[in-house]
Amino acid sequence: MILLSFLIVSSAQAQTPGSVLGFLSTPKLREYMLMTANKVQVKIIFLRPDVFRILAAPGGNFADSKNDPKKAQIVLDNTACTTPIQVHETPTDIDFSTSKLMLRVQKKSCMFKLWGEDHRLIWEESKPITFGTDTTQTLSTRPDEYFFGGGQQNGNFSHKNKKISIVADGNWDDGGHPNPAPFYMTNTGYGVLRNTFATGTYDFTSNQAINLTHNENRFDAYYFVGGSMNRVLDLYTQFTGRPNFVPIWGLELGDADAWMARDPKTKEPLKDKEGKFVKITPDCIPRNAEQYRKNDMPGGWFLVNDGYGCGYVDLPQTVKGLAALGFHTGLWTEQGLAKTKWEVGIAGTRLQKLDVAWTGPAYQHSLDANKQAWDSLVTNSDSRGFVWTVQGWAGTQRYSICWTGDQYGTWDFIRYHIPTVIGSGLSGQAYATTDVDGIFGGSPETYVRDLQWKCFTPVLYAMNGWSQIRKSPWTYDEPYRSISRNYLKLKMQMTPYMYKYAKEAFDTGAPIVRSMNWEFPKDQTTWGREVKYQYMLGESLLVAPVFNSMNLNKGWRREPIYLPRGQWVDYWDGRVVEGPTTLKTYPITLDKLPLFVRGGAIIPLYPAMLYNNQKPKDPLTFDIYPHGNSQFEMYEDDGETRKYQKGESAKQMISVKAPNGGDIQVRVGRSIGEFKGKLTSRIYEFQIHSNRRPVSIGLNGMQLRTGWSFDKNEKRGLIHLKLPRISTSKEVNLIIRLDKSTSIPPSPPYPIPPQTRELDKTAFVVTANSGHGGTGIANAFDGTPETIWHSDTSKANPAKFPFIVDVDLGGLYSINGFQYLPRQAGENGMIADYEIYVSNNKSDFGQPVFKGTFPKSKALQTVNFPTKLGKYLRLKVLSEVNGKTFASAAEFEILQDLASVKTSESAKLSR
Repeated sequence: MILLSFLIVSSAQAQTPGSVLGFLSTPKLREYMLMTANKVQVKIIFLRPDVFRILAAPGGNFADSKNDPKKAQIVLDNTACTTPIQVHETPTDIDFSTSKLMLRVQKKSCMFKLWGEDHRLIWEESKPITFGTDTTQTLSTRPDEYFFGGGQQNGNFSHKNKKISIVADGNWDDGGHPNPAPFYMTNTGYGVLRNTFATGTYDFTSNQAINLTHNENRFDAYYFVGGSMNRVLDLYTQFTGRPNFVPIWGLELGDADAWMARDPKTKEPLKDKEGKFVKITPDCIPRNAEQYRKNDMPGGWFLVNDGYGCGYVDLPQTVKGLAALGFHTGLWTEQGLAKTKWEVGIAGTRLQKLDVAWTGPAYQHSLDANKQAWDSLVTNSDSRGFVWTVQGWAGTQRYSICWTGDQYGTWDFIRYHIPTVIGSGLSGQAYATTDVDGIFGGSPETYVRDLQWKCFTPVLYAMNGWSQIRKSPWTYDEPYRSISRNYLKLKMQMTPYMYKYAKEAFDTGAPIVRSMNWEFPKDQTTWGREVKYQYMLGESLLVAPVFNSMNLNKGWRREPIYLPRGQWVDYWDGRVVEGPTTLKTYPITLDKLPLFVRGGAIIPLYPAMLYNNQKPKDPLTFDIYPHGNSQFEMYEDDGETRKYQKGESAKQMISVKAPNGGDIQVRVGRSIGEFKGKLTSRIYEFQIHSNRRPVSIGLNGMQLRTGWSFDKNEKRGLIHLKLPRISTSKEVNLIIRLDKSTSIPPSPPYPIPPQTRELDKTAFVVTANSGHGGTGIANAFDGTPETIWHSDTSKANPAKFPFIVDVDLGGLYSINGFQYLPRQAGENGMIADYEIYVSNNKSDFGQPVFKGTFPKSKALQTVNFPTKLGKYLRLKVLSEVNGKTFASAAEFEILQDLASVKTSESAKLSR
């Protein structure tokens, strides 16, 4: 081993390390310092057999200039690895090996290569790390490698062929980054945390190499080598902190409002003679909290003030009054936490919401603010921390719910938040959400649709006071009120299912809302953006939210739903579907959210309640979908305090054996463990899905003659069973013998939507030459009039007429019409002169099939022309109604010749 000394020189100029001249080792600390020809110091530290850290900087200046050592840090634990590191040096390389990996540095270039324990090459640097104003590492990749993480990347979860920004930019809409994190991981089994508060960009657009850049003249990265995404996220959250284990009432609907006196006519806040707002905090009880209960509506907590000018009065009285109705109380701040010792310790608040006015500087400032908020709750009470925030960073998950900021309630708002929440979970942010139906705007239908799918996420809340429409679920007329009530009650019943995965997130960092590839990592269909509008809740529930207007979709979810290999049961009607398959359409009604249960699922249900502990959690119902061998371990504790950290909790294993065509065996194990409030005995009920009638049911070796029934018409066969009260310290064994001679016929296929003149736009691939500074052309084909396409409005290099919109129809169609819905708000960009082309060759559209001029009107415009067979359509926009240089549209529809469709179908039948 060669030991060399060298002159420390710092330089802000772009440079690479150069060749490795030698290295120093500190075996006890598992640290290795490389000396390089270009005077860049490189340090390698092994923290686990599968975790190591590389630091590098010109002159050895490793410190993050933006990091205050007195404030919250990204990484919690830097304890060195306890196992020895094997070092092997050759004339060309230095190898560092553990039981899980081998890291090689090439002496000639100071470039690194990494292998896993199976001797598979994980990555290699394509070029040396470059330093300067920005520092970039370039790693190899391959076509089948996909990338996830980056914190909250609104509208995205799978980043292959994309460039993502690691920056808290205050953009809370589609494409923004409300709570970014300098972390990514891949489906090939490794992840990287850049340990910095500097902004960055991760470029995943190439299939050969990825470029990972941060805006600083230093490099500091942790590498997690897990072999699977599950293990990588486990390692990442070991170092940056597990997702905070929220109180059980935190899984219930929250409600926020600014409780102040308002002018009855203008609705503006009233001020006293001194110009201060007139506060009426206790009025939240009769005006809101009591309305929840009068409308039989679940809800668990309130924010009773608004940090922007609305404080509080009579806080202890308010907390006490809300508690009597089953609500916990929280406060919203934009300034800090000067009074939390009294607010939490005396008045009894249990929640903090931090606003951007405080957390806006982001990065370490925000991370430290969240730590202060979390500390204020756990220091002044025996409760768990429950904090909501925006502008977070890596590590925020250990303190807070990562909320995505203020948005308008629209269909597009629902759409882009689905992948946002999925991607947040793949960044360690197991709790991520935003206001139900946004903070502004909204409608009864978007409210119901948004609340439906968020009932199948861990946390949700409604924000009042900023919209003309009150956002509490009881304020909408029927049928919206009843639909919201039913979904909130179902969420309450499913609490033990959700709570198990909340504890799992705390134990392992695993997401609660899960990408499809988390549960089906070997299924290539789940790796990319094809499944960005569906997810798994835990292991067993597949949720596919509705995010288009029913008026346009005419009662069908037209976005495809992918069901991976296995058996899937439609939650609503019991229809069984075998995967892998793609449902191109799915029938919906206003009250129906597409929801599928994975074969083998065991879903525990509490009795229907409006809030936690409203009544005893008895009986306990098991909703069972027998398919092979399966099990579910239920977790319970007191739900509120931190006593679970001292082991005060209980687990109970439920297992099912259901061989194909055979009898069903159900075992409910003993509840192992103790906590305050644990039930010593319980009534167990069972809902067992079966297409065969039971002939007998045995309980612990004794045949049951009563207490069970079979309904062949309920969800295509359902066994109902209720047992007498039994001690939770005893085991329950059921054997359900089935009638093998008969069974309910197989599930019929889903109906197919009737042929309409409008083509299905979900199959389209659309491009436009309208520039990058406007709003995307996809907005004109998303079925939502609220979102618009608008050409580039930048003054520096605006796009110009003609604007060309090309549509790959995804098949061969007889086209004879076109529809244009102008933007409904304003008239800037409304189309005047245009041409339409239809072709089989996207390289040669030939002559237009129609030329025309749209009138200056916001009404839907329909154009009919002679039928032409084609795979492609081109719209050429030539002018704007007011002579401006822009173009816009709310929606485009492409119309087919229905007579040709019917003739084609008749020809198929005659053959």
